[in-house]
Amino acid sequence: MIRLLHGLSVIEGWSLLALLGIAMPLKYFLHREAAVEIVGMTHGVLFLIVWALAVMLVAAGRLPWKLGLAVMGAAVIPLGWLLVERPLRRLMRPGGGGAPA
Repeated sequence: MIRLLHGLSVIEGWSLLALLGIAMPLKYFLHREAAVEIVGMTHGVLFLIVWALAVMLVAAGRLPWKLGLAVMGAAVIPLGWLLVERPLRRLMRPGGGGAPA
């Protein structure tokens, strides 16, 4: 499940960049609202899944609560997933743990 959270957080991070860097300029400069509707909805669903998965893993004791909060906070910041990538990779290693911090 940590591997899934890691992968989804990376995809969610790229979707935020696509929303801010591609879809929003298309909407405001070329008046193409469909780009924001599609990319925005995709990003929103991914965002909610990342948050829900982080909460579930913290509640199950598989993710330290501080890292869970960091993952949730990183989902709000463009390129924020880079901040939590290394700690999540550490947990994915054999013997990586996941005990509360």
